[in-house]
Parts: sequence; C-alpha cells; structure tokens
Amino acid sequence: MGINKAINRHWRDHAAVLYLFLCLCDFFIGPVVWNIQMNDYCNMMVAKGLVCDAGRWLPLTLQGGGIFHISFGAILSATAWKKKEELEIHNNRADTP
Repeated sequence: MGINKAINRHWRDHAAVLYLFLCLCDFFIGPVVWNIQMNDYCNMMVAKGLVCDAGRWLPLTLQGGGIFHISFGAILSATAWKKKEELEIHNNRADTP
C-alpha cells in the first residue's frame, strides 16, 4: 500500500486520535502540570513574603469561544457520516486484496 493510499484511507482515524490527544493535553495534563508548577511558585513567593499572583489554568482550545472544538466536531462528524458509503465502495471493488 502506497503512502498516499494509506493517508487517504486512514486520515479520519489520525484526525480523531490527534483531537483526543489535544483534548487530553489541554484538559488533563496541562492543568496538572500547571498546578504543580503554581504550587512551587506560590510557595517560593510566600517564603519571600510576597503575594502569589499566579492564575488558574485556562484551556487553550477554549479560547476564542471554543471554535477549535466546533471545527473538529464538524470535520469528524461530517466525514464519519460518509465513511460507510466509502467502505461499501471499497469492499465491493474486485481489485482490492
């Protein structure tokens, strides 16, 4: 199978995995790392006698009204809707192994 054929056949799967990875990073890994770093920073500031001015984690993908999630949802849902037809065409072809 050539690279172009593989990309054409599996791009939806790769897009879905990418979207899940980005959501995992933005909603789980980012806040955990941020809070650990913020705790260390605030402890250092309090030890110096200053006020901790660190804010909370703001998810990067929700900035701009969440258009990132709306866009990915539209892309993944519209392509998943037509995937059944493409699979039927692919499976009915006699020349595929």
